[in-house]
Amino acid sequence: MIGTKKERAERRQRQRNNIDGTSLKWPGAQNKFALFAQVLWTGLLVTVASLPIVTIPPALAAGAGHLHRHLRAEPTYVSRFFRDWRDALPGGIVIGVLGLLAAALLAVDIALSVDRVVPGWPVILFAGVLALAALLVTLTLAAAHWQGRGSWKPALLSAVASLKTDPLGAGCILATLVLGVLVAWQLPPLVVPGLGSLIFVSWCVHHRKR
Repeated sequence: MIGTKKERAERRQRQRNNIDGTSLKWPGAQNKFALFAQVLWTGLLVTVASLPIVTIPPALAAGAGHLHRHLRAEPTYVSRFFRDWRDALPGGIVIGVLGLLAAALLAVDIALSVDRVVPGWPVILFAGVLALAALLVTLTLAAAHWQGRGSWKPALLSAVASLKTDPLGAGCILATLVLGVLVAWQLPPLVVPGLGSLIFVSWCVHHRKR
């Protein structure tokens, strides 16, 4: 019993001291309920900014910046979110258009392979699904890597490098994407928490220690 009390006391002391530095580096993560609410709010902002479809990459980038400010316990004004969104538009729309075209072509290949109307359909199906997954994860990571008012090229290069150096992180993002699509397909309004969760996971993958 004494040992148990001592262990509990030590655990409480470690929590108070927060020896991993979380309270110093990410003070916004202290209040878990506030963080959960901010993830949902970020998802709503990103959903609105993504309505034109081709603006999804800039919206994700602005959402990552918005969540980053909350975790740093900095002001999270809606006006700042949309300013980041506008700053990300010039290169982000190009990426959005190209990404949408690539995803559409891959979706057609996958559909034809599922119907078995093309020769070698198993190989085409596997390659198509793999390429689509890599495309979606890369675009999501690029948004997390994007720096305000900066070019999208470094963000894309960093995202591609992350696929090679951090396959576990890429897998987490892919799992979040798949889960988000499934729940949104069942109940469309769930796209809001789905996008918020995607941004949070991609942000964690980008900033976690490896």
